[in-house]
Amino acid sequence: MKYIVEFGKKGGFHASETIKIHNMKEAAKLASSLVLVFTQDNSIPKTIQQTWYFARHESRITWDNDTHYVAVSKLDGIDRGPASAHLWRKQPS
Repeated sequence: MKYIVEFGKKGGFHASETIKIHNMKEAAKLASSLVLVFTQDNSIPKTIQQTWYFARHESRITWDNDTHYVAVSKLDGIDRGPASAHLWRKQPS
């Protein structure tokens, strides 16, 4: 199965990147590394690679904070739309 990793900065124009990855292990490694880069905090659970593995019923796993977001989605032929459509908006202060 293939996976899509989406990440970017919230609220920015053209601030989203999408990468297609061919296995779950590499998608989880990239996603956890991105969370670590965006937060610089090892204590956040999503910096651990295993938290990005899918349960049988899951189709997308996401993480976001005030400034950035990361999402991993299964590429299984079901159109779920981009994760960035829901995650890129900044929360009102």
